[in-house]
Amino acid sequence: MHTPKFAGILALFSMTLMASCASSPPSVVATAAHIPDQELSRRVEAALNTEPDTRGFALDADAFRGIVMLTGYVESPEIRAKAAKIAAAVAGVTEVRNSIEIRIDSRRKDTLRAGS
Repeated sequence: MHTPKFAGILALFSMTLMASCASSPPSVVATAAHIPDQELSRRVEAALNTEPDTRGFALDADAFRGIVMLTGYVESPEIRAKAAKIAAAVAGVTEVRNSIEIRIDSRRKDTLRAGS
């Protein structure tokens, strides 16, 4: 006799729990994963400076709410695309806007020092 009543209470509790989870504010989730803009910029620039294909070029990354704007100069479309791929792989980046320009005469900073 107590089993149907218990099952009803359990079902009501389960439905209430599921409804409260479904209506939790999305800002709580977004805030937990948020990385400050300056830190995200630093992480992207560090990633670009450790990758052999992009290291040495004058590249900058500016972040705003997960969106990263890449600027600077490289010597080929392949390196430009590689820089965007590297930036997109950094945790916290939600979008990459690639404004890197291609200049055939652009030289890496490390090449300039070696040739001086």
